This record gives sequence, structure tokens and C-alpha cells, in this order.
Amino acid sequence: MVSLRLAAGCLAFRLADGFARNALLANQIMLFQHLCHFGTNTAQRAAKFLNAACAVTPLVVGAYQSRSGMKLSMLVLLGCVLEALCTATTAVVGASPDWALSWEPTIRPHESYAIVFVLTAYALGYGAVTSAMPVMTRRAAPEGSLCAGLMQAFVAVLSAGAIMGISAAALAQSYHEDHWALLSAVIALACGICFLPPIGGTPLPFARCILRLALRLGPEELALWEAREEATNRLLGTSTTPLGAASEQSLSQLMPLFWRLLLLVPFYGAAIQWTTSWYVQTAYLDRNVAGFKVPVCLLQAFERLMSLAALTLLRGTFVLKLKPSTRLSLGSFLAALSMFCSAGVEIWRRDWSQRLAGDPDISSLTVLWLLPQFALIAAAEAFVYPASAEFVSASTWHYGLGCLVQAAAVAMLGLVLGQLQDWIPESSPNDGHYDKFFACVGAACLIATVLFLAFPFSSSSMSALR
Repeated sequence: MVSLRLAAGCLAFRLADGFARNALLANQIMLFQHLCHFGTNTAQRAAKFLNAACAVTPLVVGAYQSRSGMKLSMLVLLGCVLEALCTATTAVVGASPDWALSWEPTIRPHESYAIVFVLTAYALGYGAVTSAMPVMTRRAAPEGSLCAGLMQAFVAVLSAGAIMGISAAALAQSYHEDHWALLSAVIALACGICFLPPIGGTPLPFARCILRLALRLGPEELALWEAREEATNRLLGTSTTPLGAASEQSLSQLMPLFWRLLLLVPFYGAAIQWTTSWYVQTAYLDRNVAGFKVPVCLLQAFERLMSLAALTLLRGTFVLKLKPSTRLSLGSFLAALSMFCSAGVEIWRRDWSQRLAGDPDISSLTVLWLLPQFALIAAAEAFVYPASAEFVSASTWHYGLGCLVQAAAVAMLGLVLGQLQDWIPESSPNDGHYDKFFACVGAACLIATVLFLAFPFSSSSMSALR
């Protein structure tokens, strides 16, 4: 059934989950390098494969949920437990020199098995939460403007949580105590799950306050929402369409959606850079700004802040009335601009700027020159993610299909990096050509921009997929 308390609980949990994920993933390149003794190229590949695994598991978990009939709330609980356990394990290993892998010159077989197990378990937990939360949140509100507003707030609180999580990671990094950020992520998950059943729930007065702030609702709208709670029974229900029927539909109806999602592959390739290759690029720039040394991961918080600002600015404009294909085209174009911008900065950093005195590997070019590319990719995400979500969030199965394409794009990029040692070396980026890599991704985004314009589609043309 429609539930005001569940809607508020979903927002509160999503805020905590956004904090926890980004507190862990903000410095994932550094964690792979320090704990696993990976080189720069291998660390980036590992991060991309982890992101691909996290992106593909929503399809697997969504298919399982559709077949088994598991309650969405129980799926979120299991996913949250897996995320917390894996994050806590990483924190303990990072805080205990006797357990860390950095003191060994190479990784022993049993240690590599442990790494794979932890990453797989985390990806499963990530997939469980990611596949269930959008569907459960959508079912918590009445159809219409209240549901649309709730889904917009759902995306916004995730970005807000990400900003706090990245900031926590940056603060811990500045004190060389990265494990404290991970431990705070575990605490955040434990607090967040208390807002959802079956562990606890959100008290009604607190739920009203959350929805007033997040959705800007007045007393009359909240009263209408509460009056609708007894009208339907969709709170924790499962999909009424069996998996077999969904599979049959996918053969005849999902192909138009699927090939359009394939056009987003270049965008996904660009979007993953701000947590991987741009992380490395940041580390080799002058990070001293007004006497403050900017932590490497802090620009990711700027990206999330710009994404939140773009989502807020677009909410009341004509842009949201454009066809999804038009918005996807605009997002792909902005992603292309961000990649070309990063390529230009990389050439300047590597070839045209001097090196810092006492540190010949670090460019004297200020890290502030990276802000435009982070802002551009944030704006691209504000166009692409809401537009693509319009026709993939109807069920865990459809949502998983969109995640599958994203996973394939990131995994393919990880495989390609293994063949680009001359461009993305294991050592310093000063020895490679990151600019050529960025330019190729940007060119692919431009091609996708043209194709989205050449083959337009509207929301109504995709209504059969819902």
C-alpha cells in the first residue's frame, strides 16, 4: 500500500547508503594500490571491473527477486548487511599493518582469493540495494505528481549522501587515517537501515518532517498522502509478472529499448572517469590552494555538488519536457565536452607546465583547472540518468537491463585498458598519453550524440515496455 512512512524511510536510507558507498569508493584507486599492491593501470582496471560488477548485479538480483517473490525490504536488508561487512573488512585490513597486503611484495594466492570474495560479496550487496530501492520507493507514493517528486528527491538525496561520504573520505585521507571513513560508512549503513522495515521504521512525525524538506510538501498534500495509504496495497509487494513472461516480453518489446541503451555506452565510459582516471590525474597536479592541500578525492564531492545543482536547476525548466532521446543527446554532448576538456588539461599538465620544486613528478598546474571537466560530466549525468530512468524503473527486471548495459560498458573499458599500456602505464601518467584515451572516449560520445538525434523517441513510444 501507499505509505508516507516508507517513502520517508527510503529517502533517509538512500542518504545513508550514498554516504557509505562514496566513503568507500572515493579512494578506491588508492585502496587498490596500497592494500593490493597494484600499479596505476591495474588499479584503474580493478576499479572499473568492480564498478561493472556492481552495475550488473541489479539484473541478477532483480531476476532472482522476480522469480522467488522475496520482499523488497528483505532484499535491501541483505544487501545492506553485505555492504557493511565488506566495508568493515576493508577498514580493518587498512587499519592493521599486520593484515595489510602492502608489506608483501606480491599477492599470495589465498590473498587474491580473499580479495575476489570481498569484491564479489560487495557487488552482490550493492546490486541488491540498487535493484530494490527505486522500485520500493516508487511504490511508496501515490501515482502522479507526488510519485514524480519523490523520485526526484530520491536522486537528490543520493547525491547529497555522496557529497558527505566523499568529504568524509577526503578528511580521513588528509590525516592518513582512511579506515576511519570506512568505519563511519558502516555506522551510516547501520543507522540508515533502522528507517526501513523489517528492522524498524520511520516514526510518523519524523516522516512528515523528512517529506516536507525533501519534497517541499504542505500540510494539505501530506494529509492527502496519508488518506491514500489505505487505498492500495503496494508497500512491499513483489512483481506480479513472472520472470518467464518478462523474458518473453524482452524478445518482442525490449529490443527497441536495448539498442537505445547501447548508445549510452560511450557516456558510461566517460562517467566512470571521474572516480578512476581523473583521480590519478588529480594526484599529479598542484593541490595546494590558498595554503590548503586539497585531498585527491575531494573534487568528486564537487562533481556531486554540481550534479545536485544541475538536477535542481533543471527541475523547473522546459528541458524536462523534451523527448528522452533529446535529453540523452544533450547529456552525451556534455560528456564529450568533459572528455575533450580533460584531454586538453592533461596535455598542458604533462607537456607545457613546469614541475614542482622538490617533486619532479607533480605539475605546477593548479588542480582548479580540473573543475570544468567535473562540472561538465555532472551536468551530463543530470540529463542522462533521469531520462534513462523514465523507462527502466518500472520493475527490478527492467532496471537491471539498464544496469547490464552500464556494466558491459565499464567492463569493456577495463579490458581495453589492459591493451593500452602505452597510454595508461602502470607508472606515472607522465610516461603515458591519457590525453589520447580521453579524446577517444569523447569522440565516441559525439557519435552517440548524433545517433540519438538521428533516431529520436518519446516516452509514449516506450510505454509498451512498462
